Amino acid sequence: MPTRPILLLVAVAVLFAGTAAVATPPSGFVATLRQEASGELTLRWPSETGMRYFIETAGDLKSWTPLPDGFVGTGTELGKVVRPAATESMDRQFWRVSAFSSASAAPILTTQPVAQTVAAGWPATFSIVAAGPGPLTYQWRKDGVDLPGATGSSYTTLPLTSPADAGAYSVVVRNVGGVIVSEAAPLAVLPNPIPVGLWTFDNPADLLAPLYGNRLAAFGATAAAVGPALGDGAIILGPTTHLGLDHGIAANGGGTTVNQWTMVMDLRVPALGAFNSLFQTNPANTDDGDCFLNAAGNVGVGLAGYSAPSLKGGRWYRLVVAVDNAHRYDVYLDGQNVLRGQSGVLDGRFALLSRLLVGADEDGERMEVDLATLAIYGQALSDAEVAALGGFAADSSSSFLTLPYLQNVKTDAITIMWETDLPVADSVEYGTSAAYGTVRGAVNAASGANTTIHKVVLTDLQPGTTYHYRVNSGGQYTTDQTFRTAPATAVDFSFGVWGDSQGATDNPADRNEPTNSFMRHMVETEHVDLAVTTGDLAESGYDAGYVWPYFIERPVRIVGEHVPFFVAWGNHDGDRGSLIRKYTDLPSKDRGAHDPGYGSYSFDYAGCHFICIDYYTARADVVGWVRDDLQSPSAKAARFIFAFIHTPPWCERWYAGDGWLGTDLVPYLEQAGAAVLFSGHMHAYERGIRNGVAYVTNGGGSWLDTGEPLVHDWPHITVGGYSNVPSAINHGLVNEYVKVEVAGDTCTVRMKAFNLDGSFLGELDTFQITARPAP
Repeated sequence: MPTRPILLLVAVAVLFAGTAAVATPPSGFVATLRQEASGELTLRWPSETGMRYFIETAGDLKSWTPLPDGFVGTGTELGKVVRPAATESMDRQFWRVSAFSSASAAPILTTQPVAQTVAAGWPATFSIVAAGPGPLTYQWRKDGVDLPGATGSSYTTLPLTSPADAGAYSVVVRNVGGVIVSEAAPLAVLPNPIPVGLWTFDNPADLLAPLYGNRLAAFGATAAAVGPALGDGAIILGPTTHLGLDHGIAANGGGTTVNQWTMVMDLRVPALGAFNSLFQTNPANTDDGDCFLNAAGNVGVGLAGYSAPSLKGGRWYRLVVAVDNAHRYDVYLDGQNVLRGQSGVLDGRFALLSRLLVGADEDGERMEVDLATLAIYGQALSDAEVAALGGFAADSSSSFLTLPYLQNVKTDAITIMWETDLPVADSVEYGTSAAYGTVRGAVNAASGANTTIHKVVLTDLQPGTTYHYRVNSGGQYTTDQTFRTAPATAVDFSFGVWGDSQGATDNPADRNEPTNSFMRHMVETEHVDLAVTTGDLAESGYDAGYVWPYFIERPVRIVGEHVPFFVAWGNHDGDRGSLIRKYTDLPSKDRGAHDPGYGSYSFDYAGCHFICIDYYTARADVVGWVRDDLQSPSAKAARFIFAFIHTPPWCERWYAGDGWLGTDLVPYLEQAGAAVLFSGHMHAYERGIRNGVAYVTNGGGSWLDTGEPLVHDWPHITVGGYSNVPSAINHGLVNEYVKVEVAGDTCTVRMKAFNLDGSFLGELDTFQITARPAP
């Protein structure tokens, strides 16, 4: 079969002439191509002792690729088959033979270039480590073609990486002893917005120079540091140093300042333990910072809230803050959203003027921060665009993200849950004293948000007994904690009820108050034995940016670390399989096909019967399972029945209630002699009694429905809504929770109200119910 012509290049070479190690090149040796009788094509050349020969090939007489094996000169002719017999037509190809001194070792590569994926606008750096007698020379190539000027041990795509830069990158390394080519490392470039400024701090002689954008200004002393990867540099910002970043972004977002922007920081904090301002939007540095690390390493600011995941000292992270005033203040760590924060107002606190200050705070709330990269965008990046920026791999040591909390208490059992960043082998040690004595292994499952949720169900416990426990997570132990099992008899007890703690409050100074204060009051001042919530515990139960700051940081950490809590799920919590439900272990799992975090259920505690109705199964459950459960032996024997459902059957503010509940659920409650139905959904407090059943809507767990009108005056709703007794209740528009005290045959319900700053306002509603007569 005919082939295309193959051109021969004759090479006479010992490279790197002028160094002491270079031998005199063999004079005028000629390489030839020979067609063998077998049909093979062989490249042959004369050799000399003391020399080492490498074959190199090219398609354009410019970019030469060495074949991997060298040939030691013997004083005789050497040869290499360069095309097997019966090879079909091939593209034009050149070969050359290069001669080197065998007295010196050829270079070897101890580190190969690594495949990379970067977002558009971000540099990709390929590095190798070569060993061998110097000097070493380097020639980087893309897709086999030499890159002009790319002659160092690393190569960075500059200044703006684009999809056209995608390809396979390799490097040819030469010395007096030989030549070697690295593996080809692919580069993928993801389409993404381009930052308006990017700083990588790789030049220790000029740390403030940009890759593109404006030069940074330094206020205080700076120093160079080693960055997170080979060849990376970093800048050290001490406690008294900050940077000025003149971004050049035009006013946007419908205001007179920059309302839509994103900051990217590759950072490391050597130590935690105090508040540490990361940036401030006031160029004069006369205001508080606008993004902090708190003492525990959580990221955020009081107005927006703080992330549940926290940073570890001494580790690199890619932190992204995306701002769209009036819509978003979102925080991301290594591509994962960790906070859906409360947004600022248009042209308000989070809007940019001409300069952003990095590492500044007017009253000195600063610790050292090391920065390897800064970037700023003129838009608020989406979740997908932030994910394209990637991040740093987690280290190999597991850390607690959520400390142990309590679920599903029974007379003889309880569930303990916690969360870590890695799937390690965990266990619980427990006993009636701090000596423990018994160990139970945990079951773990991926949360779906790059974390691991652990669970241990302790069984064969004694009723009404206090136990000590601690968690062993990969060799890390929690402090001693206690729980108390449910009593076997109808003793006196109390429980707390709250609803709708799903998001930021109306307090502009601290969006977690008074929610955090009333939850602490519930467990630390009133010392309830358990708690029940009527749902809506995160604005989106599917989204870690809502679940972590508003569910994990509030009820899980504040309530669940003290007492077990139960949930009647709401509409914002999401349907089966939502992230928030994975953090619970509820009696719904005892109903056959239901999950530990899905479905309606009931349980008994100290002679009282509790029914929690899931918003997503309510329609079917009420007319079937709930009806039957209310007539069950445990319900009939209970001194009080307490029911919980997210939406109320009657409501006076913004809607009149779910009418179908008045038709389908209320008759069953009345027939069973239920004491109270607790609801939420409407963000205020209302209460009334109808046919012996009390109806309490206590949705004052976060922001209040202040702007919503009163729409229906129900005659039996006598507190809140259209009624304003006492006047401090403000028609029910108050942050609150309810404490229920059961003592003998009397149930006392007390509404505990709080001011916006978290201070206790008072007990604004109290009523009593007497146990129904025994059947």
